[in-house]
Amino acid sequence: MTFTILNNENGVEDKHTVSNIRKNSKYSFDMSVLPLSNDISLTVTITAMNSFMPGQSRSWVFNGISTVSIGVKKANNNFVSAVIGNNNGGEKVLEYIPVGPTDEKNRNLVETLHVYIDGEEDLSYKKDLRRGNFNTTNTINIAKQTHGSHTISLAVSATVNNVSIMSDPIDFDVAWANIGNEDATLDDDAPIIWIGGYDETVINYENSYVRYMVLDPIAYKQGLPATIQLYKDGVMLNEFTLNYSTEGWAEWDISAIYSVGTNLFSIACRSAKKDFIINVTEEGSRELGLAKDSSLILNYTTAGRSNLELKSARSVWKDSKGSQATLTGFNW
Repeated sequence: MTFTILNNENGVEDKHTVSNIRKNSKYSFDMSVLPLSNDISLTVTITAMNSFMPGQSRSWVFNGISTVSIGVKKANNNFVSAVIGNNNGGEKVLEYIPVGPTDEKNRNLVETLHVYIDGEEDLSYKKDLRRGNFNTTNTINIAKQTHGSHTISLAVSATVNNVSIMSDPIDFDVAWANIGNEDATLDDDAPIIWIGGYDETVINYENSYVRYMVLDPIAYKQGLPATIQLYKDGVMLNEFTLNYSTEGWAEWDISAIYSVGTNLFSIACRSAKKDFIINVTEEGSRELGLAKDSSLILNYTTAGRSNLELKSARSVWKDSKGSQATLTGFNW
């Protein structure tokens, strides 16, 4: 037997096939796969597939269905500066936007904020969010953590029609540097590396950037930059110095060095190293289009060229950046 759900507002269908139908049994299906909005109309059709009633069906129309979406997102993609010493009491203020319904039917919905520090929920931050908090910027003060980089994750949960639902989390990489404090130890001289974000999966030929920052306490206290190494699959690609900034992220363009498959990248400073993996997939049908639109190092185009050119001129190709190539033995 087949259940067909039709969104009458936009014509989108979702089909489910159920075998071994039993009398007086309950069956359910997930309608969240459909692009739903509030107060929509759905038609549910059941079609028989057995030999006794092949093709026979029965339909029901459900009007005024209300949907509820919850979630949490970052208020901005601004630089997350380090907390140095006891500045601001050692606290870090993070901005987030809880996503929630604004329609009258769900005006009393309560979402619960959950805060995880390095994967463990800290119940002291748990709080209820209501309509006035939804879809606007909220702030949360995270207490001082130990010297180093910590992952702060935020998620929201709610109970809708007696069903508990939980959103996907958002992550902040935050650095606490125990510099200038009385309780500072030699361990607090370790460099800190934190990441501002990157796409974990990209399509071949797409641009890909990693935002990051590094603070080397020893160099910082001497007013010197940190010495950084960048690695791909364990091989060092570059070494340079970087001054800690409170203004913005440093950016690593990996577009020209990634390869199809799994890529292990690392940012290192003295004894500290931050690893991250980027998976590159390949879509053959998109290669030419993506290559055309990407920031290629070499970009030779046929624009303005003609088959009437002399062979000697035809073999020389130049691009807008001044690079030049000569094609020999080419079948024109």
